Amino acid sequence: MCSSDLEISIVKETQDLLNREFSSYLIDSGTEFIKAKMNEFFQRSYGKYRIDFKTDGKGIEFFYSNNKTDLRPVRKLSGFEKQVFSVAFRVALNSLQDLGILLVDEIDSDSDSENSISMYNTLLNEKFNQLFIVTHSNETKEMLSNLADCTTYEMDEGSLIEGE
Repeated sequence: MCSSDLEISIVKETQDLLNREFSSYLIDSGTEFIKAKMNEFFQRSYGKYRIDFKTDGKGIEFFYSNNKTDLRPVRKLSGFEKQVFSVAFRVALNSLQDLGILLVDEIDSDSDSENSISMYNTLLNEKFNQLFIVTHSNETKEMLSNLADCTTYEMDEGSLIEGE
C-alpha cells in the first residue's frame, strides 16, 4: 500500500468513525450537560428532588426521585414542581447555547410566595443579559421591583404603565 492509499484509508476510517460515534458522543455529552444544569437549577430552587432521564435511541424520558433507585415519571410532579422542572429545562437549553435571554410567563402560578421567590432568585442568579418575567404574584413583583437593574410594568386594561 502506497502512502496516498494509506492516507485515503485513514481518512475513510476517520469519516466512518465520526459518522457513527462522534454524533453519539455529542448527544451523550449534551444530555449530561442538560441533566446537570437542570439538577443545579432544580436543587437551588426547590431542593426536594433530583432529575434523571433514560434514553432509548428514539428520545429521552425524564424522571425525578428522592434517591437513585426510586425513579418516577415527571408527569407525576405537582403543579409547582412541574413549573420548576420546565424552567430548569429552559435554563439548561438556554445555557447550552448561551443565548443570554429568557422570557417566562407566570411560571409561579401554582406556587406559594416562598417557592415563587426562591425560584425567581435562582433564575436571577443565572447569567442572562435580558430576562422578561410575567407574574401576578404581588410578593414576586415587589421583590423584582426592588432590584437595581429591573424595570417593572403593570398592564392595565390593554395599556402598558411603567412600574410603580
